[in-house]
Amino acid sequence: MRLIKRFVKKFNTIASLAALMFWNAQLILIVVAILAVDQSVQLSLFVAYSALMVLVLVAKIKREKDALDQTTQLRTRAPIIPYLNSVMQPRLPIRYTRAYSDYSPSPKMLKDLFNLLIEAKPKNVLELGSGLTTLIASYALKQNRYGKVVSWDCIENRAAGNRELINLHGQGKYVEILDVTTSKSIQKDGTKSWFDQKPEDKIDFLVVDDSVEPPVVPRGKDVMEELMPYLEIGCTILLHDRIRPVENETLSHWLSSKNDLLLIQRVQTNKNTYSVLRLGPGVNLVERS
Repeated sequence: MRLIKRFVKKFNTIASLAALMFWNAQLILIVVAILAVDQSVQLSLFVAYSALMVLVLVAKIKREKDALDQTTQLRTRAPIIPYLNSVMQPRLPIRYTRAYSDYSPSPKMLKDLFNLLIEAKPKNVLELGSGLTTLIASYALKQNRYGKVVSWDCIENRAAGNRELINLHGQGKYVEILDVTTSKSIQKDGTKSWFDQKPEDKIDFLVVDDSVEPPVVPRGKDVMEELMPYLEIGCTILLHDRIRPVENETLSHWLSSKNDLLLIQRVQTNKNTYSVLRLGPGVNLVERS
């Protein structure tokens, strides 16, 4: 192990020296070229070279900052995933990656989802879109020994992959992932899309967690209009990805409509935002960042 560390250290040193020699050689060539031409060309070359160096420096600083941010984020997330693995005791370890996009649920959201489901003990969970949240929800229901999550997914490949993930974990008893399509209708405020499915039972926990832009999936604003008749009083609603432009108006639209929705928690970061609401009696807003 020490030999490997020495080799890596030596390799990094050699790489740094090689990079330094390369840029010094470039500088020498530029100086020679400048001395070989007239004064007006010298100025142009100097300005061009200075601009190039500034761009290289900015790119280097940005790359180092991104690497530092990523390390910080991983350190922040790391304790949550072991926590979930310890409390869920999954058949296979949960390994968190941002495999889907920047809109994938954060570890904190997964933990909050798990705890909300443990607390609510819902019978019927409806999820719009499927993913790692589906798996986490299934383990919460398993721990409750009660309930089932039904996910509507309009992306066939994603749905198939998540069904395979559920099967690998042996959680089919608690999950059903359905392939759905959307149909369009013309409304006064524009084109409206909705799924070709209807809930079979009353919903007491709703997860709005689809990362695809309309019109492939319905607008978040339309979700409450379509699903309100199926929601039980006291239903908990988790709205994910509100930071996206398509979701900017969703939360305010839901809260301004006359449907007794109460915002009980809001968590916001640079790229990952989610809100927890409840239909009927609830508590005042708690803002967290």
